Amino acid sequence: MMAASLPQPVGRQREVLYLPAGGHTVVLGTAGSGKTTLAILRSLYLSDASTDHAGRTLLVTFNRCLVTYMEHLAGAIQRPIDVRNYHRFARGYLSSRGKLPPDSICAPDERLRFVGSATKEARAAGAQSTLLQRPTKFLDEEFQWIQRQGVASVEDYTDAERTGRSTRVTRADRVDLFDLFRRYLEHRARADKLYDWDDLASAVRRALGEDENARLYRHVVIDEGQDFSPEMLRSLAAAIPGNGSLTFSATSPSRSTVTGCRGAAPV
Repeated sequence: MMAASLPQPVGRQREVLYLPAGGHTVVLGTAGSGKTTLAILRSLYLSDASTDHAGRTLLVTFNRCLVTYMEHLAGAIQRPIDVRNYHRFARGYLSSRGKLPPDSICAPDERLRFVGSATKEARAAGAQSTLLQRPTKFLDEEFQWIQRQGVASVEDYTDAERTGRSTRVTRADRVDLFDLFRRYLEHRARADKLYDWDDLASAVRRALGEDENARLYRHVVIDEGQDFSPEMLRSLAAAIPGNGSLTFSATSPSRSTVTGCRGAAPV
């Protein structure tokens, strides 16, 4: 089952490798603990045709360079495994559903221009919020936070807790900022840009919610999961069937496990 170029799992790694092939599993390990190699081995195990849990497996990471490395290590094994970075997976799925017209993703420089145009429009409409005096980059970063968290309404945004980061926008100002965010989306849409890189995940999650076809992947293995936004993780969880599995592997400064999932293990 193992590729000759891959190290054999040892100790606790073997326990993690053969965790149940159903439900959600979280694997945390310190830097250098072999999580990427283990993610590849886990993908090979989940796709093993000699098992009753075999199924097409998506091995996904955020970094394109890491994709190349994983493809190199797993290349000697002929298995139904797709190694992708997240945005390649997202574009591929939306395209398969006819939801990704050519040139419909907003580039970062275009995005900043639309944020600026939305701000000017709000000022021209008589908006008086002090937020309109903030730098365009600040507003853009707040829009990114809204999208990565999957915030869909002004009510959700107003109620959102900002755990782990300073309060960038007070609750009193969030109504005005969300109005500005809507204006940004309108400016983007008028330029025939359906998405930007930060709301692709929400688009994938919505499309999967409407998709009654059989899922392409039975298993998803996420490497370096700490780089993924909450919406990316939600979309990947929606990409597997009821009898599938999602393995989330991430770097942690300690070996503590994550609660609230069906399985959790340190490396």
